[in-house]
Amino acid sequence: MSDTTVVKTEYGNIQIDTYAIGSLIVKIADHYRGRLHLTSRKGRRVAWLYRFTDAAEIDNMVLDFDEEGRISIKVYVMIRFGVSISGITQDFLDKIEEAVELALGQKPRRITVVVTGLLSKQVARRNIQVTRCHEEAPES
Repeated sequence: MSDTTVVKTEYGNIQIDTYAIGSLIVKIADHYRGRLHLTSRKGRRVAWLYRFTDAAEIDNMVLDFDEEGRISIKVYVMIRFGVSISGITQDFLDKIEEAVELALGQKPRRITVVVTGLLSKQVARRNIQVTRCHEEAPES
C-alpha cells in the first residue's frame, strides 16, 4: 500500500506517501471513541493485538491518486448501535476532507465511507455507502 505520488501545489512539488494520509484517517477515527470503528472490507474489526500500529487499519483502506495528483479514498467502518449513521458519516467525511485539504492543499476527488455493520451485542451486517465527490478540476 505504500504508494508515493508527487502533488504540485503553489509551494512546489510535494511527495506524499499514502501511509501518511491513512494515518490521518486513523487518527480522525480514534476521536469517535467507540462510536465508529475502522474495519476490513468484510466488516471485521482489527484485532486488538495489531491495534498498536496503524498498518493493519491502513491496509484495509483504498487510497488512490489519479494523474492530476488528486486522491480518492474508500474507508470501511462499523458504527455503534444507536448512533445516527447519517450524522456520524457526514461528520467523518467532513473531518477527512478537512484533513486531506490541509495536508495536500486540495480537496480529495472522492471520499467513500462504507458502513459494514452496526455493533451492539452482536454485529448486524450492513452495506451502506456514503460518498462525497469533488469531480471539478482544482483551481490554479
